[in-house]
Parts: sequence; structure tokens; C-alpha cells
Amino acid sequence: QKQQILQLHARIRENELRAEQVLHSQRVWLDDPPFQKESALRTCKQPSDRLYCDEELGRKLAVAELEVLHLSEFFKQVNHKYTEDIRKLEEKIKTRDRYISSLKKKCQRESEQIREKQQRIETLEKYLSDLPTLDEVQTQSQQQEEVQQKAKHLERTASRLQQSLEEGYALMKEKDIRMEMQTMREKELIASVQRNKRAFIAQDTVGAKNVQKELKKELRAAKEKYKDQLEGRLEVNNSREVWGGTRKITGFTSLIITTGQVRNQLSKINVRKARGPENTNLRVLKACAGQLAGAFEHLFSLSLKLMKVPDIWKTSCIVPVPKKTRPSTPGDYRSVALTLHVMKIFERLILQHLKPLVCDSMDPLQFAFQEIIGVEQ
Repeated sequence: QKQQILQLHARIRENELRAEQVLHSQRVWLDDPPFQKESALRTCKQPSDRLYCDEELGRKLAVAELEVLHLSEFFKQVNHKYTEDIRKLEEKIKTRDRYISSLKKKCQRESEQIREKQQRIETLEKYLSDLPTLDEVQTQSQQQEEVQQKAKHLERTASRLQQSLEEGYALMKEKDIRMEMQTMREKELIASVQRNKRAFIAQDTVGAKNVQKELKKELRAAKEKYKDQLEGRLEVNNSREVWGGTRKITGFTSLIITTGQVRNQLSKINVRKARGPENTNLRVLKACAGQLAGAFEHLFSLSLKLMKVPDIWKTSCIVPVPKKTRPSTPGDYRSVALTLHVMKIFERLILQHLKPLVCDSMDPLQFAFQEIIGVEQ
């Protein structure tokens, strides 16, 4: 556009110079009439030639004036076109400037948006850097699961402890009631004994017999009641209460099991017997008696201390053994209970301690469940 404007300026200047030259030449020619006349007189000496020359000069003058008019009109047209072109170019320049300013504003807005986006990206990067990774989230979820499991376990233990506390509170109430009843009975027995003493001192035979009858009756009732309690505890499989009652009756304070006793019992295991519900190899128990004696001794002592036998030790597996070679009915089978060999060893160890305490009070005619002595003998 600048080049076009410069070219137009050059053309306009050339046209202006041409017009000025033509006008200047015409003016000079018109301003010197004597010289023209002399030249015309020189050339046209005759009158006919003078007329011809005047006419020719008039034609040339008219042609020159027409050319001047044409040049002035052309100059006006060129000037008008030049002004129009300049105006259009100015408008184009203005529109271009407006477009450039709009582009600048748009670029500024885009740069601001880019800056805001970069700031957002930086804030997001900071936020993402602060966020935990996938491994951390997995570890946190695992920790939460472990905490939840621990909480559930604690809730279960709390509920079990609450139940045990309630059971213990109920047992304490029952024991208190029993103690009150026992104290009442003891008072009644003491009163009856005192009456018996008074009757004996007063030599009242009838009163002494009545008191003795009452004592025998009360003792018989107490024995029956204690027997019912013991049977009820055995039916419920409450070995702790049975053991506590046995300790009270016999006056037995403690039962000690040594590692040597456990090792001796493990070494006496018959490897040809069937396996129990735990499916333990008896050869392993017998061969590793020295290594396993300490662990079993700790378990047995803990069971005696807590006065509780684990439930798994009390389980047994019932195996039907045929009585005939070709059994046809369920009555042709004999049920054999396979118990744990660990429980058998524990029972033998307890039997070694209880047998000397009971031998003195046993009936001499007791043949069943006796070593070396059989029922047939």
C-alpha cells in the first residue's frame, strides 16, 4: 500500500509538472505578442498569408486552450482520485489499526487467560503434590480396615466381657444366696448340736434321740442337695465348679504336673492305636516326647490353674465298628469314640494324683475300672 501511494504521488507530480510546463509555455507565448507578430510578419508577408497565419494561430490557441482544459480536468480527476485513494487508504489504515488494537486486546486477554491457567495449574500441582499417592491411599485403607477389625474385635471382647460379668454377677448372687442358706443351715445344725449337748448333759435320752434324728435328716437332705448340684454341674459340663467342689471336699490345695511326667506319658504312647479327631501322627508324638513335653506341661498347668478344659480337647469322633463280618442293620455296629490323645495324657496325669486320694475310701469289692484286676476275676 505504501508503494502504491508513493507511485500515485510520483504520477501526480509528473502530471503537475507537465501541466505547469504547458501553462507556462502558453503564458509566455501570450505574454510576447510583438515577438509573435514579428515572427508572423516575417513568415507572413502577404495579407492572405497573414490571415492564414492568424487563423492558424487561433486554431493553435484554441487547441492549446482545449488541451489546458483537458489537462485541468484530468488534473482534477487525478486529484479527486488521489484524494479518494488517500481517503480509502486512510480508512483501511484506520480499520487496520482498529483490527491491530483488537488483536492486541485479544492477545492481552489470551495472555491473561494463559497466566490465570498457569496459576491454576500451579495451584493444582501444589494441591496434587499435597494429596496422598495411590500406595498411601491403599496403606491408609488397609490401616482403616485393620482399625475397624480391631474395633469390631474390641466390641466383641467387650460384649463377651459384659456377658461374663453378668454371668459372674449372677453367679455371685447365687453364691451369696447359697452362703446365706448355708449359714442358716449351719446355725440350725449348731443349734441342734447344742440341744443335743444340753439333752446329753441333762441325760434326756428322748430329747437326744429326737435331736439326732433331726441331725441325720438334715445331713441326708444336705447330701442329696449337694449330689443334685454336682450332677447338674456335670450335665452342664461345668468342670470348674466340679473341681472347686472337689477341692473343698477333699481339702486338696494344688495339683502339680512336671515335665518329666508329661515326657514319660508321651513316650508310653501306643503307636498302633487309631488317630484321634486331630489326626496327629502318634509316631511323631512319641519320637518328639522330649521336645513337646515342655509345651504340653505349660498347657496342662494353665488348664489346671484356670480350672477350664479347652473345648477342642473335649471333642470326640464316633466311629462305627461292625460286630459281624456282614452287618446289615445299625444294631450290628458298635460305636467307638476316638478322643484326642493329648486329652488322654492329661487324664492319665490327673488320675495319677487323684488315685492315691481315693484308694483308701474305695470298696474292696470294686473290681471294674481297676488295673490288673478284672471283672471276671
